[in-house]
Amino acid sequence: MKNFALAASVVVALAGVASADVTISLPGGAFTGGQDFSTTSPALYGTLTGIIFHFNYSGSGDFSWASDMAAVVGASQWGGYNRFSNGATIDEGPTGAASNGANAVFTSGTLPLASSVAFSGGTTLVGWGNGYTGGFGNMNDVTITLVGVELTPTPGAAALLGLGGLAGFRRRRA
Repeated sequence: MKNFALAASVVVALAGVASADVTISLPGGAFTGGQDFSTTSPALYGTLTGIIFHFNYSGSGDFSWASDMAAVVGASQWGGYNRFSNGATIDEGPTGAASNGANAVFTSGTLPLASSVAFSGGTTLVGWGNGYTGGFGNMNDVTITLVGVELTPTPGAAALLGLGGLAGFRRRRA
């Protein structure tokens, strides 16, 4: 019983370790209004609570602005004048990018999700697009950081699995 209490305290300590965020690099290029690119994330673990959107914007035309560039994760879209790039159905709001045609390197703060999404090995759509159907612009150095998730189970989850195995082993011996 003493070993079980020690193992339980280790699990509690490990569960408190913060998880790492996952950054996904996406190809850039010249995108006319309505064009987008998306990919499937690797297997994720944890709870997605928001994103950080980064890009280098240049060469705007026909009134397309940095704020028209949209990030998409799952069904959620941030930014864009026209909504629902890459098939997203949830408008999470603006990115905070400039509403003008100036060239800019942009990194958002953490853009929250209205409802967090839990992952235990599942994947999600990640992408970006030009959310203004009338214009065009160049995007390079595009990354979307998924806040609150990681590529492997948290140490606490792994410890719980190990603890379950120890408890089962102890039960069989008794």
